Amino acid sequence: MATKKEKVVADFRIVDGPSVMSLMISLFDGKRIKFTIKNDTETISFSDGVITQVRAMTPERTSWKIGGIVFKESGLSFFFSATYITRTRKGEMRLTKRV
Repeated sequence: MATKKEKVVADFRIVDGPSVMSLMISLFDGKRIKFTIKNDTETISFSDGVITQVRAMTPERTSWKIGGIVFKESGLSFFFSATYITRTRKGEMRLTKRV
């Protein structure tokens, strides 16, 4: 959910994402990761995301609440929050930006 200082840019389905090990490496070492996301009008692949928060949603540790930042070459960055299933590498993602 976007806060008062954030504006929702778009909601996407994650159609391909990182492994659980890549999520953890990104969280602990700041390594950039790749997601492919899709909505009704576009498909976007980005490899410049960094995970800043991870929370397991199930005891089996296959479903996650994740959040982070997507960096753009133009200097503009977006924040994301997602529900992600590492077994299928699919989920839901919301992009927001600061206003």
